[in-house]
Amino acid sequence: FEVDPVGNTVWQYQNTQPSPQRSNVFKVRRYDRRLFSQPDTLSVSAGGQLSFHIEAGTVRAGQAYFLVGSASGTSPGIPVGNGINLPLNVDPYLVYTAVNPNTGFLSQTLGTLDQEGASTAVLSLPAGGVPANLVGATFHHAYLVLDLAAGIATRASNAQAFSFTL
Repeated sequence: FEVDPVGNTVWQYQNTQPSPQRSNVFKVRRYDRRLFSQPDTLSVSAGGQLSFHIEAGTVRAGQAYFLVGSASGTSPGIPVGNGINLPLNVDPYLVYTAVNPNTGFLSQTLGTLDQEGASTAVLSLPAGGVPANLVGATFHHAYLVLDLAAGIATRASNAQAFSFTL
């Protein structure tokens, strides 16, 4: 089953053929983490791809999302209205990712969530495409879910970190 942030059940599964062999029970813990990335490091010398897995939930299916990044941390973040705080700090990298979605090394950073309220954004860097002085630097990314008709953000994700290696 899935529960929305208010605690309402969104959907629930029931076993239609219960029996002693088919009545396993499992426990799920809920963590309010809606953004995952893989891998958590990128090599400045070899380059590579970093995939951001966006999981906004089925109640947000079909809504717009916008993934941005920051090189200067997550606190205090950016209040975006409606009581929502984007957990990234304003810096030149955030401005770049905000004004250049889906271009250059960023793909699917602005889009529409699928029927499950999910999407994947990708950061792709060529070999040698990042200055070596960024080795050890940590960057954070987060996304907003947007109600385009109302012109407001309806959700901010957690911040997801990655760092550069040699």
